Amino acid sequence: YKHHPISITDSTSWVSIPVTTSEAGDYVVDVLYSNGNGQASLWAPCQMLEVTANGHLQGVVVTPQLGEGQWLGTAYSSRLIVQLLRGNNTLELRLHRPSPASGTPPASLRLHHFRIIKQKS
Repeated sequence: YKHHPISITDSTSWVSIPVTTSEAGDYVVDVLYSNGNGQASLWAPCQMLEVTANGHLQGVVVTPQLGEGQWLGTAYSSRLIVQLLRGNNTLELRLHRPSPASGTPPASLRLHHFRIIKQKS
């Protein structure tokens, strides 16, 4: 799925992606993103996107920072296996709200495209 870059700015922002599959099963999902919120380092906080399929939470993908102000750089998120039905499905991605105790400030992401790949049986 490719689209113009979409910015997600807080946990109330979300993206809905219609997906049609020829068979039910496990699919691998990841996101090409930009995250210029801060320095790229081993200890930098990472933003996460919650992924739901047809209204059911599937898990999160991790989108590490790529460098302060580096909004033109891109990388792929971690991968997540989601369960999709045969036919029409809806994937939703929402910026995960960090716990106040984590010390991770709310941030934004720019999403460029999504990959959805059928998992081999």
